[in-house]
Amino acid sequence: MGRGDNTGFVKSVDGLSLCTYLSYMLQLDILEARKKSERIGREINEVTYIFDMEGFLIQDYLNKSVLETSLDLGRLIQDYYPEIWSNIFFVNG
Repeated sequence: MGRGDNTGFVKSVDGLSLCTYLSYMLQLDILEARKKSERIGREINEVTYIFDMEGFLIQDYLNKSVLETSLDLGRLIQDYYPEIWSNIFFVNG
């Protein structure tokens, strides 16, 4: 997360599109876990996300559109994927 131009990215994509993309990616991860469950014959009911925050600058994220989009993404995960909250880790922060 910290090494790219996250502010520029969020400013160039509207919040709805970003939330739609995140939802799509979460669904792909869940489908992949289900496929793997079938392959190994054991249920996989968790997906873990690790975000590397190296290079993260807090001033980059104090922009209004970045903050609003971040809050929207947080609400999306909270409302539709609550089981993921315990499996999100931030390192080098």
